[in-house]
Amino acid sequence: MNHDRAIPGACKGAPARFEAFTLIELLVVITIILVLVTMVVTVGSRVLENSRSRNTAATLTLVQQAVDAFQADRPPLISARQPAAGGARVRYESRYGEYPPDELEPFTNQGLVGSLSGGSYSLYPGRVNVVPDPTTGTVYGPMEFRLKGLGVEELAQEHRDQAAMLLALGLSSSAQGFIDKIPDRYRSEGAVDPGTGTPVQYLDRNGNQQWDANQDLQIRYIVDDWDVPIVYYSQRDWHPSTAAQTQSTNDQMYWNPAATGMVTLNGGKPVIMSFGPDGKDQLEDTTSDRTVLLHVDWVENQRIMNTYHDDNIYADSSLADKLRQGDLQ
Repeated sequence: MNHDRAIPGACKGAPARFEAFTLIELLVVITIILVLVTMVVTVGSRVLENSRSRNTAATLTLVQQAVDAFQADRPPLISARQPAAGGARVRYESRYGEYPPDELEPFTNQGLVGSLSGGSYSLYPGRVNVVPDPTTGTVYGPMEFRLKGLGVEELAQEHRDQAAMLLALGLSSSAQGFIDKIPDRYRSEGAVDPGTGTPVQYLDRNGNQQWDANQDLQIRYIVDDWDVPIVYYSQRDWHPSTAAQTQSTNDQMYWNPAATGMVTLNGGKPVIMSFGPDGKDQLEDTTSDRTVLLHVDWVENQRIMNTYHDDNIYADSSLADKLRQGDLQ
């Protein structure tokens, strides 16, 4: 008995036929796949950025702990004095409180040497040698901060604020201990001359105006997760009535009043921050007349208004709202 059954509408011995996808069905499938891929990429990018922000915040926390340790230790640099306009000295505490400086003047006695006329871009510390070697206690002789081959425009972006902070932290063993905990990923050796391989920025300790690896000190930096140097504001000496006596020549229209205001908003403690995910875009933006820099934006408006700063990361996360409001009361 034959139990085979014929398939209706099919020829005996011929393979089964399947209906093909229509063009509309293919477009629907492709659209769904594209939406899913976009969602995965968007979520993945957001997760990556959040991870980078957390890593940067952790780095800023270690820097904050180092700064607090410096304030507790009060190493020898605290006794440094700088001259005022009339020849009198301004005590370190009057200029920076008990925290590391945000400029390199206390570390030099011949100014910041670059391409400016006269070779100086600094408030002289009265030709007093104020930087001891943290390993021996020896006070170095005349020195200057050299900017090898840099022009005036580049000078404004060489981050001497945190360079000064790191030099000061090196005078405190407990402060340096926190800096040593920062992973190598977030350390930068600073710019190097591609022709000679020597540092572009360094403290010239022997006064010969050229890099000497045995004596000079290379300027190093801490960077965020986007490889942009972090920013440090500690200067608090600016007052309209006394500016002529204590004001540095470093960007005097913007830096001093802004740093003073921001430090005040931060309860007297220095401001430690990262420009965040768009930091490189901020520093490369040449269309905003430097208003993308935090201190310029703040001092002109007495609060942070530029949208570039919306993703800034601060050692104290509560500071962001204070800077936006700008209320010093």
